[in-house]
Amino acid sequence: MLCQIKIIRFIILLSASLFLSVFLCVGCFNSSGETLEQQNVVWIPPPGQTPPTPPTPTPTPSPETTYTVTFDSNGGSTEAIPSVKNVVSPITTIDSLPFEPSRLNYSFVNWNMEADGSGTVFTAITIVTANITVFAQWDPNVIAVAAGGNHTVAIKADGSLWAWGLNSFGQLGDGTTTNKDAPFNIRTDSWTAIAAGDIHTVAMKNDGLVWSWGCGSSGQLGLGIFTDQLLPIQIPSSHPTNLSGVDSISAGQNYTVARLGSGSVKAWGNNAYGQLGDGTIANRELPVTVLTASPGNPPFVGVVAVSSGDNHTVAIRNDGSLWAWGRNNNGQLGNGTISAIDSPTVYPETVNGISGAIAVAVGGDHAIVLLPDGTLRTWGANNNGQLGDGTVVNKSSPVSVCASATDIFNGCTAVSAGSYHSVALKSDGSLWHGALVRQASWAMVH
Repeated sequence: MLCQIKIIRFIILLSASLFLSVFLCVGCFNSSGETLEQQNVVWIPPPGQTPPTPPTPTPTPSPETTYTVTFDSNGGSTEAIPSVKNVVSPITTIDSLPFEPSRLNYSFVNWNMEADGSGTVFTAITIVTANITVFAQWDPNVIAVAAGGNHTVAIKADGSLWAWGLNSFGQLGDGTTTNKDAPFNIRTDSWTAIAAGDIHTVAMKNDGLVWSWGCGSSGQLGLGIFTDQLLPIQIPSSHPTNLSGVDSISAGQNYTVARLGSGSVKAWGNNAYGQLGDGTIANRELPVTVLTASPGNPPFVGVVAVSSGDNHTVAIRNDGSLWAWGRNNNGQLGNGTISAIDSPTVYPETVNGISGAIAVAVGGDHAIVLLPDGTLRTWGANNNGQLGDGTVVNKSSPVSVCASATDIFNGCTAVSAGSYHSVALKSDGSLWHGALVRQASWAMVH
């Protein structure tokens, strides 16, 4: 009997266990056959059992992304090297900036996200997240400069006009009489040439028309008036001046000269010593033509260069000859004579012993000319050694500039002259001066 009871208990326990197993197995699926895990159902294990650890998913690698950075020279004469660089993820920056492009008469500044420079500056650490083009930014170099009595004017490669210094007569052209201790932009136009007198300024645009401003008390502005002007004003190009087709300009102390493309010369302003070369000593508030002393006084033509000083003017003709007119109290006309202070030379006269002249510069009361062999000749006032001939004696005829007591100064490519000194540029790029401190012979500028 006891044995039968044990058998019945075993059958009951076995049936309960089978029922529970079937129940639990069926509960793992829904009507679609999905498991509890697929139904996002959390299975709570029976007491004493540990839940299984789910498998770790294998990550899918991200595809590499390549972005290009294009470097636009933005008007440059050469391209950047290389002009394109790639950025491949996971890297986010370029490895380095390319070699900078170049542009004639401009200096490279940086790269910018916008062509006009209004965007963000692009550098080697700029994060790149798309294909982009960056643009070179340029700063125009100074291509012309002129120094007056106490002011300076300059033209940059973009045609802009800049000025600084004394402004008591409006010679800076900014509409005021306030001095400026740093360059400021007067105007941004197509300026191509400038000249600075003692207290007035003259400039030319690429259309051959001339503008002037500053002191006008001697008519040196050429505007038909004798008053000062604080802003640039165009000198009339039609009758009665006919000042058009101007090729170059030069400003003396209180007068101005201009060479026309035809080879003739116009002048205006102070004429007390005949420096305008029109046969008179009357000041001119409008441009007049430089004449010759020949019968009928025809125009002085064939001029290829002209330069003006305090009160005298020197010109090179197309045959290489040199001519001068105006004041000659220190022998500055180079004709072998020294005139009385009140004895003007009102027509051009030949300078002694000069042929093949290449360039000429006129100082206060002296002049210096460059010859084809790279040597220099000077004449006129020499009280500060500005002639560079080893003396401080005035010369009424051209003399050679000396490098020493026995050597002729040579190898020159350009010359310039101030009131009491002279400067020359040599072919090796060195700059030399005379008379800065009563230097009778020339020395290198360091």
